[in-house]
Amino acid sequence: AGLGGALIAPMVNITLGMDITILIEAFLIVIIGGLGNIWGALCGALIFGLVHAFGVLFWPQFAIVFPFVTAGILLIVRPTGLLKSTW
Repeated sequence: AGLGGALIAPMVNITLGMDITILIEAFLIVIIGGLGNIWGALCGALIFGLVHAFGVLFWPQFAIVFPFVTAGILLIVRPTGLLKSTW
């Protein structure tokens, strides 16, 4: 968590309520990738970033919705996420 905060600080302005957005996105990335798997979290981050970027490109008004819709569809198809837990 500390490393994540140190890496995100130079990229965005720090405000009082910014932690909720970052926590929700991080939780969504872990859920997409699969709990307990580092490679799954990496794949989840890639999918989240790509879906969000394409959402901004094609339909900017609803760009924030596309990663959540993708996560919902993925959890219907694969309830454990992309990769299974390694623990």
